[in-house]
Formats: sequence, C-alpha cells, structure tokens
Amino acid sequence: MTAMKRTFSIILAVFMLLSAIPFTASAAESIALTESNVTVWPTAIGEIYFGQKLSDGITLSGGEVQYNGAVVSGKFDFIDTNYMPTSAGNQIASIKFVPSDTQNYNGFEVQMAWDVTYKVNKTTPVFVDETNDPPIATEIEAGAQLKTSTISGGKMKNPYNDSEPNINKAIWEWTNRKSVVNESGYYEAEFVAKGYEVVTKMVYVKIAGETPETSIAEYPTIPELTYDPNVTWADISLEGGKAVIKGTETEVEGTFAIKDSRKDVVPNPNFTEIEIVFTPANAEEALPYEFTIPVTVNPSPLTFVDDEGNPVEDFIFEV
Repeated sequence: MTAMKRTFSIILAVFMLLSAIPFTASAAESIALTESNVTVWPTAIGEIYFGQKLSDGITLSGGEVQYNGAVVSGKFDFIDTNYMPTSAGNQIASIKFVPSDTQNYNGFEVQMAWDVTYKVNKTTPVFVDETNDPPIATEIEAGAQLKTSTISGGKMKNPYNDSEPNINKAIWEWTNRKSVVNESGYYEAEFVAKGYEVVTKMVYVKIAGETPETSIAEYPTIPELTYDPNVTWADISLEGGKAVIKGTETEVEGTFAIKDSRKDVVPNPNFTEIEIVFTPANAEEALPYEFTIPVTVNPSPLTFVDDEGNPVEDFIFEV
C-alpha cells in the first residue's frame, strides 16, 4: 500500500506541475489583423471612365502591414473589383488585405480608406442611333421663348456600359431656354447627365405655319455626255438624288428636273454645270429648291465623209 500511495503522489505532483505551465496548443488561434497594423497604405494605379468597373483599369500597388514590428506578407486589393463608381472625379477606395499565411493571420477590410484614392474620368456619351433617332423639336409660335418647344428623341448611351442608369434619367434641353424665336432655324440643345461630359447639338426649330425649307442630302447626277446637235437638255435623265426638310433627316418626296429655261438648249462642251429644280410632291410639306450640279459634255468625234455623205474610216490628206 505504501508503494501505491507513493506512485499516486508522484502522478498527482506531475499533474500539478503541468497545470502551472502555460498551455500552448499546436492549433493556436490565428492573429486578427486590423487597419491599425497598416504602416504604408497602397497606391491606386491607373484610371477609368464613368461606367467602367474598377477592374477595367485600376490596380493597387505596394502597401505594408506589420505585427509586433515584423512585416506580414500579403496583398492589398479592392473589396469588390467589379464595383462601378456612381460618380466621376476622385474616389475613396474600399480595400482589403489578404495575408499570405492565412493559417496564422486573418486579413481585414477597410470601408472608405481615406488614404487610398483613385480617379474616375467623365465619359462622353454617344448616340444610340443618331441617323434614325436624332433630337427633334416641336413647332413654336413666332415670338415665343425657346423653352416652349419640346425636344424628343436623341437617345444616348454610355460607350462602356449600356445599362448605366444615370444616362437614362437625362434628357435634351435647350442651352438658352429663354431665347425668343422669331424665325425657323437651328438652336443649341445640350445633354447633361451626372458623370458625363456635356454634349451639345444644333436642333432645327420650325415656326408654326411656315412651310419648311428643303435641303439636298444627296445630289442627283448626269452621266458624261457627248455633244449631239439633235439632243437637248429635255432629253437628258437625272440619276439619284435625295431631298430632306432642312435641319432634319426627314426625307421629302418629290422630283428632280432640269430647269425649264434650259430644256430646249443643246448641251455643248461649254457647259460645266446645269441648273436643277427639286419640286416636293406635297407643296405644304416643304419648299421647292434650286441648285446646280456639275456636268461634262465632250466634243463629238471628228468624222470625215465622202461626196455622198458617207463616213470615211481611212481618210488621207492630199497635198
């Protein structure tokens, strides 16, 4: 019994000794790092345009984190590289630190890290379809202010992001809304959206009751001619041609024709241009329009004939 008591006493003493020694498990808890461990903040490299994501042009470089005076290896990055800034200008980054040794260290995130900024440039918006959907203004009474004319159409988009929401909220407005309009003509309109450069465009405004002027979008042409005394301008056909209402891209139906005063004249090499008249099919839709187009009339080839008037192919001069 004495031996057993001695053994028990020894075992008890060992347990008491172990309890007095600090316990360090092999699977110790990881060290939680915070922004207070940052000794050098990273730098944002690059820039983007409004409507782009951070990953489209900006990266983080450098930065240092220490714990108990020792540098902790790792990398800084944006919390969300797919984040699209909601405005242009200098922005404050939200970043995170990911340690290389994730078993012994826990990384951290910093929302709005004031020491880390990046630049977002304003974007120039572009037309979705300027040809088929240009800005169009309603008619206006003579003497009224420009703001009484409403602009429609001219849908714009972000060239980097078709779904960017700010641009869908913006509309075309007159640059000088209080200008008094006394005659039909072009007036400046602007498209203003948050995060974008201002875009301006001259838009045609028509005085109510006036017949719009016509302009030529595509001039008709005349094929190259050869002088023929038996042919007049009335025998010549025009090819092509397109007329539109001035200031718009609205096509006007009608006909192109050589001016009546020229129709009985024989085209000759002295002609370098000819007068043309466009006549709208609907006189109330647009005004007629006169203009000139270039023409080429070549001399007729020299032909020799015999005494009976028959062409001679091989003519020999006799001296």
